[in-house]
Amino acid sequence: MVVNLRLIPLILLILLVIFVSMIPQQGLGYSVDIWVSGGCGSSFYVGEEFKIYFYVSHRSYVRVISCYSNGSRVVYQGYVDSGRYHINTRAAEPAGMRALWLVMYVNGWPVAWDLCTINILPPYHREKALPVMRIRQPGDDCWAAVLAMTVCYYLRCSPEMGRSVASYIHDELQAPFPEGIDDDYLYQAEKGLRNRYGLRLDLDPMYRLTWDDVKEEINNNRSLIAFIQFYDPYYRGWIAHAVVIAGYKESPLTRKVLIVDPSDWFPIRLGKRECQRGLSGSWCDWEFIANMLGVNQVFRYNLMKGIKVI
Repeated sequence: MVVNLRLIPLILLILLVIFVSMIPQQGLGYSVDIWVSGGCGSSFYVGEEFKIYFYVSHRSYVRVISCYSNGSRVVYQGYVDSGRYHINTRAAEPAGMRALWLVMYVNGWPVAWDLCTINILPPYHREKALPVMRIRQPGDDCWAAVLAMTVCYYLRCSPEMGRSVASYIHDELQAPFPEGIDDDYLYQAEKGLRNRYGLRLDLDPMYRLTWDDVKEEINNNRSLIAFIQFYDPYYRGWIAHAVVIAGYKESPLTRKVLIVDPSDWFPIRLGKRECQRGLSGSWCDWEFIANMLGVNQVFRYNLMKGIKVI
């Protein structure tokens, strides 16, 4: 094939026009945006879950790349339609500043990009447990036992005195659980404990009990009384019960509370998978306990989820 040399410039010009036309231009309105839960600049502990959000203006091929001090990895890549998306992820090693890049490609060319920086902190573990002595409940009176545990935490009772305190509450401050635990009863119980043991306690009903409440009370060296309910297939009915929360463990991967049970529900009959027996009680997953808090679902008398003891 013979090509006229005079046509070569024209052919090159045509090829150049075709080549340039394949490159998308920023002026066509391509745009992207990337951010994270909590906003760019947020800090996350290693192991902590968070979300990466991104927006693309046009159908395109996108890549989300995480760049750190000694390397990078692709968090996501693929074709997406225009719109907003999110990625569930977990902060990973190494700790330090992290740059999250979002790049949009059209016809294989990068046409828009955005950057979001976050800070990855080393993993942490927080744990605190209070020396609450377990007192077995007299008969079915779980309330007498948990209140006695709380009293003895402040009085530093011996086991013998602990049983004596539980007997006093059972005999002299008796109240049907849960319907008898109301504001008037708590006031009378405060007076009775003050007169007998010289102990000034403020028994405050809690109508909400969150993870932050647990941490605040334990960090201030105060145990909590929690009211729970659960279905017992053996009795084929709902059970209302009271336990003491005496500690917590927290890390990016887990949240646990130390349950001191006056009976044998934990962990023998409840929480075989969610609880592990410790020296002074059972360490149970917080979500497992939180789902049982309150006795209002079946026992309509009482809306409390627990008692704060100050």
